[in-house]
Amino acid sequence: MSDGIAVYSIRLFPTTPQVTATWLGLDVPRYTLKEKYDSVDDMPHWASYKLSVLYTVDHNDKPTPYIDNIGRRINSVIYWITTDKLEGVP
Repeated sequence: MSDGIAVYSIRLFPTTPQVTATWLGLDVPRYTLKEKYDSVDDMPHWASYKLSVLYTVDHNDKPTPYIDNIGRRINSVIYWITTDKLEGVP
């Protein structure tokens, strides 16, 4: 990846509000996430916004679609979000 764009693998836990974020890539991302949050509400707005968009995707559709500048829902608890094009995130 280039220009500090990164992909994060976000895991939601079905029995707790806890969220984990794992950075996938080699470049240092322009926007960073902590490894663990107590809930989605504790995440930066840009990340929680992208998760809310991906939550609307049916995870049973395989392969799940990539949404430009947002990411991809992998399954019911794993989401990949990108850090590119954050200027368009409300």
